[in-house]
Order: sequence, then structure tokens, then C-alpha cells
Amino acid sequence: MARGGARPGAGRPARKSANTSPVSARARARARVSGENQRPWPADKVERWAIDRLIPYAKNARTHTDAQVAAIAASIKEWGWTTPALVGEDGGLIAGHARILAARQLGIAEIPVMVAAGWTEAQKRAYVLADNQLAITGSGWDPELLRLELGELKVAWATPGALSK
Repeated sequence: MARGGARPGAGRPARKSANTSPVSARARARARVSGENQRPWPADKVERWAIDRLIPYAKNARTHTDAQVAAIAASIKEWGWTTPALVGEDGGLIAGHARILAARQLGIAEIPVMVAAGWTEAQKRAYVLADNQLAITGSGWDPELLRLELGELKVAWATPGALSK
């Protein structure tokens, strides 16, 4: 013990562990299901897949205009790919149809995906609808905050690439 009976390092902030080893898959699975109301994650890992491997869902009821796809393509050019597509184990596209259209427009050959493992066909079909609807249901804008934010960004938006400077 250090002088005066104090523990060594007492009064100083604790140092972080130097352990940088990856957490085991089993430990991640236990952590995911430890909460009473939380189910295991069906898609836990981002992978890179060839875009040609993806199969768009033929019955996708969500439509995308050419202007929307062009805007998504511009977003990908500005910020990169920020949200993986969700696919079934067979390569069937569950979420991300518009991003895939934009990626094709940009000539992107490989994209990040997450695989929804163990889902039934009914679960995949239901999620296609839920994912699209949840994004638009009950959301809105705070008009004053939006006005302020857009005002501050106005100059940056007027010049392509200005946000990355």
C-alpha cells in the first residue's frame, strides 16, 4: 500500500483498460438478449456485397422518383454510404431499394449490407412495408429549428463540395 494507507492511484482518474481484443460473438449475443424486452439482433454485422448479388423485392410497394434517386446519389457522393442495405440470406433486398438504385446510377459495384438471418418470408415482406412506413409516420419538423439550420447551411449548400472543406 502507498503511504498513509491510500490505494495506489487514489484520487486520480482510473485508466481505461488496454484490452483491445474483439468481443466474442457469444458475448455480443448475450449482451443483445440480456434486456427483458430486447430480442436478438437479426442483422449484427456489416458485410460488403457485390451490388449484382442483390435481388430487389418485386412487390415493393414503395415508389421512388428519378429526382429522389438523383438526390440520394448526390448524398452518397457527398457523404459516402452511411446506412447498410438490409438483405435476406438469399440476397433478397429488404430495405434500401432507393439507395441501390442510386448506387447503380453512380456505378458503385459493392455496397455495405446487413443480413437479416433467420427471418421467414412473411417477416421479410412485413418489414419491407414497416421500414418504409415507420420512416414517415408521426415524424415532422420543428419549423424554427429547421429555418435556423437551413439558414446557417445556405451558403454551404449553394457550393457543391463546400461542406467537406
